[in-house]
Amino acid sequence: TVRTIAHNTVVVDGADQRRQGRGGDLYAFDAAGWVKLVDAGSQAYEQASLYRRACLLVDHGGGRGYLLDLFRVRGGRTHDYLFHGPRERGRSAGPALRPRPQGWHDLTDAGDAAAAEPWSMVFDLDDRVRFAVHALPEEGETAIVGDGWGERGSTSRERGARAMKVPYVVRRREGDPADSAFATVFDVSPASAPFVREVARIEPRS
Repeated sequence: TVRTIAHNTVVVDGADQRRQGRGGDLYAFDAAGWVKLVDAGSQAYEQASLYRRACLLVDHGGGRGYLLDLFRVRGGRTHDYLFHGPRERGRSAGPALRPRPQGWHDLTDAGDAAAAEPWSMVFDLDDRVRFAVHALPEEGETAIVGDGWGERGSTSRERGARAMKVPYVVRRREGDPADSAFATVFDVSPASAPFVREVARIEPRS
């Protein structure tokens, strides 16, 4: 709540989450099967009638699996789903970014692009393991990428020139009111054999 933009969440109307009167609801929790689920929500923003997140950890055995993140928000005018990378550099397979003069909060070297098709960003954790984020955008979504503060922990926290910078990825949707359903897949797997090879958004059949 002190600095919402530093967390992997959704920022509504560019503001921090409120500190009081937010409550919280646990809609579902299941850790027994090969698909583990938690579905929860809160009144994090006064103007948001829906602020609900479901995370599904899908275990295929043998150290293979992925996390599906479904974040639904309704209310306000601007929704910014964001995550930041674990390393200073990532490889993007997505839309070509154009310079963004106004940036996004305090990000530096920011760029943006319309994002109509699924795209990915990959980080090499070491020589053997990679971390990949796959975005499945909705219609009218914009991708914003820039560098932001990335120090970890209370003892190593440094500000200024020595602070580590990491990529921040923002997926923006706007409306009056805004109504968003952000879908994202996170995958940690061997660099030589990525487990998630392709993602797609499929419309449900009636």
